[in-house]
Amino acid sequence: MKELIRMDCDDDYLINSLWIDIDLGNICNFVCSYCYLQKELGEMWIDYDKLTTFLDKHIISDKTVVILSGGEAVIYPKITELLQFLKSKKAFVAFISNGTNELKWWKENLQYIDKLTLSYHIEFTDYDDFVSKIELVNDKKRVQVNLAMIPKRFDECMKIADKLKEYPNVFIAPKILINTETKVKLDYNKEQLIILSSIIKPKTTTLPDEDIKTYGVKFIYSDGSE
Repeated sequence: MKELIRMDCDDDYLINSLWIDIDLGNICNFVCSYCYLQKELGEMWIDYDKLTTFLDKHIISDKTVVILSGGEAVIYPKITELLQFLKSKKAFVAFISNGTNELKWWKENLQYIDKLTLSYHIEFTDYDDFVSKIELVNDKKRVQVNLAMIPKRFDECMKIADKLKEYPNVFIAPKILINTETKVKLDYNKEQLIILSSIIKPKTTTLPDEDIKTYGVKFIYSDGSE
């Protein structure tokens, strides 16, 4: 029986960097029916001065990945200042958002974001507004779209996925939703679960390889297979 002997990584950031994962607060402009934070949503943001003091002490220039999420990160009161601060410290910034905020904000602040993940929530996301952000990003960097798959609206979600995968630098990740109290998947049928067992990848990519952070991990086995 073959054994796993090592893992290699395509991206130096995975194995040689300090990762700091920050939930900026528990405030969100969406109230999704399946949100695991729903009972905890409130009116709390992390203190900006305390946060930047902490980051100033711990960021190692060019060797730190800072992941920003929420709540909804883009409505954090000092989000632009925070992004600018992180880039001044030469941190690699990964940003997770539902795409809220006017297009102008994204045009001005995309320069401070290295890796972007946008979440699509069919109950609240406006498709045309969401696509305007995709079109802005598509020729500049690869973007992952986490698509929340509601069982009762599964076909609608798949149609959205089909539309979004036409953008060459969009990586679509359908997300299985789980009841956080029972820890059981929502009521998906067998066919839906088969679809959800794979990731819908883009047909092509138009960006140079060096501009795309894949976070790929290669598994090396004792029989030489990968």
